[in-house]
Amino acid sequence: MTGSIKGLLVRASCIGQFDLVYTAGAYDYLPDGLAVLLTKRMLELVKPGGEFLFANFSTEVIPAGYMETFMNWSLIFRDEAQMRKIARAALGDGDEMDIFFGENRHIVYARIRCGDRPDCRCPSQTAADFKTRAVSGLGFRRILTASTLSCACRI
Repeated sequence: MTGSIKGLLVRASCIGQFDLVYTAGAYDYLPDGLAVLLTKRMLELVKPGGEFLFANFSTEVIPAGYMETFMNWSLIFRDEAQMRKIARAALGDGDEMDIFFGENRHIVYARIRCGDRPDCRCPSQTAADFKTRAVSGLGFRRILTASTLSCACRI
């Protein structure tokens, strides 16, 4: 599947709803307003009781200056409060969230567990239309990867 953040936001295609949706490598480039819009859209792809997980480089990354200066890799770094603000702005009724760091604190994660929510806007197209592969040990039978976005369906 090919696509873009813009395509997701304008609903250029609908791939159904999933138990798990996660993204890594996208939020580091998005200003807060666009990050909130993307989060709201991603939550539409999550089944009730499912989870959305997104990651961002944290402000605690020590080699940030090196990354920008020598690698020409300019990112938007976020701390725990900034991730909480983005997640909170997208929450629906019954949703729960938590914010946590990876082991070395270079990545900060937001996880939103979805309560009841409306069905995806075009339910006629399902995940069965896309490539399926086994993900051993994770309890998922289908995983969809589109650039930095991935979706999975529980077994």
